[in-house]
Amino acid sequence: MWQTGDYSFRHLVEQQRMIHPRTILTRNWAMQQTKEQHRTQRVSASDRITA
Repeated sequence: MWQTGDYSFRHLVEQQRMIHPRTILTRNWAMQQTKEQHRTQRVSASDRITA
């Protein structure tokens, strides 16, 4: 989802369009969720290796 937001964000910046603050908040939220999922997956993967 955050990649779609990045593409939209980039397009709006290139076209010098206004960006609604909620658009930025949603993109940032999606990025944070993705980072947390990857962090959780890495931790669980390392648990399996050491167990």
